[in-house]
Amino acid sequence: MDKLNKFSRLKAKKSAAHDTPKRDYEARLAEHGLTREQVIATERKLAKFANTMDSLVRVPFTKQGMGADAALSTIPLAGDLAGLALTSYAFILGRQLGVPAHKMTPAVRLALIDMVVGIVPGIGTLLDIFIRPSRKTLGIVHEHLQNEYGITETIHMD
Repeated sequence: MDKLNKFSRLKAKKSAAHDTPKRDYEARLAEHGLTREQVIATERKLAKFANTMDSLVRVPFTKQGMGADAALSTIPLAGDLAGLALTSYAFILGRQLGVPAHKMTPAVRLALIDMVVGIVPGIGTLLDIFIRPSRKTLGIVHEHLQNEYGITETIHMD
């Protein structure tokens, strides 16, 4: 009987320790006024947006895609400004999910490089295929969601 009680206490202790991270994740979500469902829905929205902006159509014979950002860059200056304005939507979604601004810096830097280099006809459009600020933002947001909120599944991003 004593062994059974010892086993029950050990199992209860292990179970409580296993639930602690889940509670921490839920508390972090609550700090930002978010639910798990809202976070997943927003990440899904960001994934669809990033796909549209950066990899909607595959370039034949490559694994590289191009999207609306590359198409917009064919319009000198105005297209690059429009691309930057649209890409900023990805940054806004990331911030809504609680991603700190300092984590978003690499993606913002990419978007600004994309706009500045995009002014050069031809080279800018070609570079748009390889510089993918919306995809970079999605990666940063997903990593943040894994580390801060414990959301590891990616099925909602397909």
